[in-house]
Amino acid sequence: SRGVSAGKWEGRAAMVEYTLEQLLEDAASRLQRPGVGPPEGERRRQLSEVWEAIDRYISTCLEQQRGVVLPNLCRVGWQAVKLRGNSTLRPYFQLADSFCRSYGAVPSRTQLFMQDEDVCPMEDFNFSKAAIRFSSKLTKDQVSAGLRALVQQLGQAVGQGRSLAIEFSFGKMLSEDREVKMAFAPELYAAHGLEAPAGSGAAPVEARRRPTVTFASTGLSEETLQGLSLAGTSVSQAAAGG
Repeated sequence: SRGVSAGKWEGRAAMVEYTLEQLLEDAASRLQRPGVGPPEGERRRQLSEVWEAIDRYISTCLEQQRGVVLPNLCRVGWQAVKLRGNSTLRPYFQLADSFCRSYGAVPSRTQLFMQDEDVCPMEDFNFSKAAIRFSSKLTKDQVSAGLRALVQQLGQAVGQGRSLAIEFSFGKMLSEDREVKMAFAPELYAAHGLEAPAGSGAAPVEARRRPTVTFASTGLSEETLQGLSLAGTSVSQAAAGG
């Protein structure tokens, strides 16, 4: 029931959570090959840099009112909604079908299914762009291998039914009993005149790890609306063109 589901998320704070620090450590161990490559401490630092690059990449897309597709993990972006007769945006999160199949993950029951035409344009995660624009010294191959290891380790933790809270600068990815959701930061909702869902689990930006982006926009531009169903352009068409 809705009450039981809500209670599950609200009571999770008392449980031992699988955090970003543990994810980085376990993913570094996953990459270990005897006598090959850097020591584990260096691998962990490199994975931390990969994570930061991924975070900056997504944050920049969100700031530009666009979304990004992380291969074999999820889509993060914006969806069009009507609020008191006006068009606005809400943060959007959807697990990849491949992730759900591989690790037995299920979308949160609070997550609404959205048609593609209701979702802002998305771009596929570009490994070269992540390395060049959002890191200081990573290579394309390091970003690719790092993201793959992080997704696999994340999937393993979810598949084990662990209580999971992985922090991004724009919110937290939460999982309980293989049910996964993204609790977006309240600033994302406030910037667009929306209230954050009760019990979302995401602390304000200043209470979490350092933010990478400021969300200052309070409305939709005509250019943004052209990418939504209101203007008749689907996300699949936008992705194909960009």
